Amino acid sequence: MTVSIAQLHLALVRQASELAAPELRNQPQTVAQQLLYQSRLDPASATLAGPAMRRLRQLGRRPDVGLTLATRWSTSVLRERIRPNRGQITGLHVSADGSVVLFSGEDQTLHRWQGGSSAAWPESLGVLRHRISTVSGTAAADRAVTGDHEGSVHLWHVLKPGRPPQLLWRHERAVRAVAMDAQGTTVVSGSDDGATLVGRPGEAPRALRQPTFGGVRAAAIAPDGSFAVTSQGRSGVWFWDLTTEDPAARQLVAEAEDAYTAVTVSPDGTVVAAVTRTGCVYVWDVTTGETVARLLGRHSLQLWAVVVTDNGQVIAGGTDGQVLAWNLPTGAGPTVLGIHDRSVTALACDRSGNLISAGKDGLLLRYRFADDAPANAGQRHTFEIWTVRCLADGSAAVTAGRDGVYLWDLGTATPPEPVRLSDASVRKIAVLADGSGFVSLTYDNELLLHDLANPDTPRLINARRYQGTYQDLAVTPDGRAVITAGDDGSIQRWNLTSPQPPRTIGFHNSNRVRRVAVSPDGEFVISTDDYRRLLRWRSDPSDDEVLNWRPLGSADSRPRPIRCIAVTRNDVVLGDDAGTVRRLSVNGFGSTELGRHRADQKVRSLAVGDNGSWVVSIADDGDVCCWAMDASGPLAVLVPAALPRTVVTGAGKILIGDRNGGLTLVDVLPAPGSSAVRGVPAASTSTSTPLATAPAAPTAPADGPPMPLPVFDPAARLPATPPPVAIPVVQPGGLTIVVDQVWTRAIARTQRLEFASLRTYLAAGRPNVAVLASADVPGLHRLRQAARHLDWHVADVAADAVLRVADIVRVVDDVLRHGEVLLVSGRAEILAAVAAAPRPGLRIVDDLTGYFHSRQPGSPTAAGAVPLDRGNPPAEEPRQGDDARTGAGNHPTVVRPIQVGDLAAAENLLVRAIDTLPVRTPTASAVKAAMLRLDPQFSEQTLGFARFRDLLRAMPHRVRVVGQSGADITVALVDDREPPD
Repeated sequence: MTVSIAQLHLALVRQASELAAPELRNQPQTVAQQLLYQSRLDPASATLAGPAMRRLRQLGRRPDVGLTLATRWSTSVLRERIRPNRGQITGLHVSADGSVVLFSGEDQTLHRWQGGSSAAWPESLGVLRHRISTVSGTAAADRAVTGDHEGSVHLWHVLKPGRPPQLLWRHERAVRAVAMDAQGTTVVSGSDDGATLVGRPGEAPRALRQPTFGGVRAAAIAPDGSFAVTSQGRSGVWFWDLTTEDPAARQLVAEAEDAYTAVTVSPDGTVVAAVTRTGCVYVWDVTTGETVARLLGRHSLQLWAVVVTDNGQVIAGGTDGQVLAWNLPTGAGPTVLGIHDRSVTALACDRSGNLISAGKDGLLLRYRFADDAPANAGQRHTFEIWTVRCLADGSAAVTAGRDGVYLWDLGTATPPEPVRLSDASVRKIAVLADGSGFVSLTYDNELLLHDLANPDTPRLINARRYQGTYQDLAVTPDGRAVITAGDDGSIQRWNLTSPQPPRTIGFHNSNRVRRVAVSPDGEFVISTDDYRRLLRWRSDPSDDEVLNWRPLGSADSRPRPIRCIAVTRNDVVLGDDAGTVRRLSVNGFGSTELGRHRADQKVRSLAVGDNGSWVVSIADDGDVCCWAMDASGPLAVLVPAALPRTVVTGAGKILIGDRNGGLTLVDVLPAPGSSAVRGVPAASTSTSTPLATAPAAPTAPADGPPMPLPVFDPAARLPATPPPVAIPVVQPGGLTIVVDQVWTRAIARTQRLEFASLRTYLAAGRPNVAVLASADVPGLHRLRQAARHLDWHVADVAADAVLRVADIVRVVDDVLRHGEVLLVSGRAEILAAVAAAPRPGLRIVDDLTGYFHSRQPGSPTAAGAVPLDRGNPPAEEPRQGDDARTGAGNHPTVVRPIQVGDLAAAENLLVRAIDTLPVRTPTASAVKAAMLRLDPQFSEQTLGFARFRDLLRAMPHRVRVVGQSGADITVALVDDREPPD
């Protein structure tokens, strides 16, 4: 079958924005891959399938081509779109004839899209210092105004791209709304400062008298500039007559109080429309002077944008990405015109009724109307896909989302029709190895075991309901157990063959566990938490394993959470919120960067290829990228029509699911000449800073058996155990002091800490041996030398925060064999590790307030200024006044347990403090400041906690860590948690 030049040209035009992406320029197979993909979606391009497939097979024989991705079928919808690669679209304006589209993104730039078609690429008109939040312009789009987060309102001369924008005026806070009439003579702006300014370009603006307080969220102006409307959230919609010298506000009310998010005026200036957070669409007829709105329609979720067309349509877009239309005269609707992959942020319409929509997915979609109906409306399936898993033999796949669970037949050459298995809202699924069923995690936090032969009657696994929220699950390869990750830090193993209570195999110290994965042999579980720590656990530990974990480190030094993980027989592959894909040995021998999506585009899902030589990842930039496991670069990139949400591999296929019910099956065609995909690559030198100094990890032969994992030793250091420190044995009745150097340095801050005085204070007159646990790094050489000069013994520990825990536990266990030990550390991870098993003779000092108080001039070393000593007490409890404990220094180290009443009072104070803050997820420092405002006497140290974060971790039932803000953490109340990932 031949393809005409016109057909090829049309197909290339429709793929122009994808083919122009920088990540596709150096891929020889890009054009053939994209044209084959388009032919599976667009019947008009079906004739391209044969030539594109032949071209991919030819490229597969070239040694410089790694992989080729041949789309077999797709249920996604081909949309007329442009992908500017500028992040989410924040502002949008269209000329009356539809020939010019102006928009702004996250790059602080105003762009012009000439012609409004995918054949033309947007051009930049200029860059501001701050992010642009809103855009408006004239009917001809020859001039435009923008408002930014700095509070500035600028005038742009669109026909003169080199001319810098003109500053019209400035608000005190961020500008959220601007509007310009059709002739460009009048401009209205509204800001978070509550002010509404109106004026002519080049003249000083006048402030409209606001009858209520609150930030202005939206504004619109009549085409002739005779009136304007603004919305102030719950304060309502206000009508301003601009023909008078001193406009007075007239409130446009609705039947119920609501929070308005957007407002617009019809092209003829007769109708005002507004949308709300509750999904209501209100309209007012301004020609009759009516002030009570007519409820035109309602949507189930929030609406963020609205526009009125010339042909009598009111169009709105909301949180679920749907673009909806209501008939203005009759009220009929809504009709789904199209759908974005994320929230709709802006809408604009030309005088012909053609529509442009913008969204947080960074896409601009165009809808061409014919006979009052859009030409490319709707979607093929109306259900969401949040997760997808393939059966072991690759014959079928299971998808799940809010709208239920569906089974897809992968053995067809054409898009299959999914079969609905369950109507439950499901967040995660895991398929059993034998393909007989799957385990689902519902939005109600239920674990259900489904049998594919009888999917309507699943078995409830967790009969005793978990109080928190499960974040992830994974099934062991033998199909006998499921591993769950909880937001309280627990990792549990559930037996699928018998109704037994779950067994906790690990705990992340009250930090939310984001993801879990099981090794192919089922022996180990890999988990990661909000602090980006990677831990390896035995999936079925024996009862005598008291410390069932081994740290693998973290991905890199940047505070970006790890969002997804995949495990092979030798490696762990990570994807983080910075767009980076990394490979880490299962033994923790350093990490290697395999590839990177565009900056700050979260990696949502990844999967390893069948032979372990490549990995595929998807991110918020919309790309499906295949990376070589030997870090030689990208092997192939595919840009689908919809934003991908999840990806899996199996039997030489890649299965891509998008949020809007689209499923794409791609055959992976390896190139015979590519060494990157012939077998498992040899270990390469790490391109990033290794987690710890270690010899290179051994690798298994490409065709040999899996490499045996080393014997697990909870006290062993990863990846190499340093020689034991020659610490002398303390004399009978003496004490060995082990000091965590990093913790003591952190709490000291600007206070003076001396080795000699600290040792005297801690020993309290008893014979002692002092040990400093410190990393052997250049920045600490002088400190370590000073400690040795004062007769301290220095024990080498890892510089990595996670590895240091195991090292300090090893040092403590070594010296515990010879007598009583005093461990000086307040780090929660160390305290949890030493408390995991009985350690008679170990005592803990996690508060040095008394020491610092004794160092102040004129401060007595009284009994009140003592370190808090808690942990595993000695066999005989000492008395506070015992001379054997007091000694000549008069520094008693008494056991002072935390009082339950004090902790309960602190918990109540914490809840009251968070309730006074204006945000739902405040930082820890903001919470502590609020607690001090309510109770100036509050101190976490009086409760036995060295740091405020340790106090927060002691209340997992009340507060949880949800993220980071710079060097600080953000928290939220447990009963006020955000929707799960």
